[in-house]
Amino acid sequence: MTSYSENDKRKIIMDYYTNPRARIEKNDNSKYHSKYFHSSTCVDEITLYYDDDKKDWKFVAQGCAIFLSSSEIFIERIKEIGFENKDRLIEIYEKLINFPKDIIANEKEFLGKLIIFENVNKHLNRKECALIISKVFKLI
Repeated sequence: MTSYSENDKRKIIMDYYTNPRARIEKNDNSKYHSKYFHSSTCVDEITLYYDDDKKDWKFVAQGCAIFLSSSEIFIERIKEIGFENKDRLIEIYEKLINFPKDIIANEKEFLGKLIIFENVNKHLNRKECALIISKVFKLI
């Protein structure tokens, strides 16, 4: 399992924020299904797009670095582990955000790079930002 320093975590968050992988400006492809979610506490909003096989994921969004980078990394992890594991990923990820001390080693391994958000609960205003992507995936 990879361990990240606080500085490494900041670098990864900013890299995903400034160099999007799945984030696009707009979606003109009608083959995609979509789910929309807007935060009730800030300007973060997302429209998640996915194909019939739930293997191709893209999103249009605006918001803070925590929200956008967590969305990027969550989608990256879904692609790695397969959509059939989304419920387990959601459960463990939400546990990480809300109760990070309760996360055990095999759960940390399962989260992959998402583990960098383990301290987000120290900033209560950022918990919602980090959890938006799991809320959207619950709608699918």
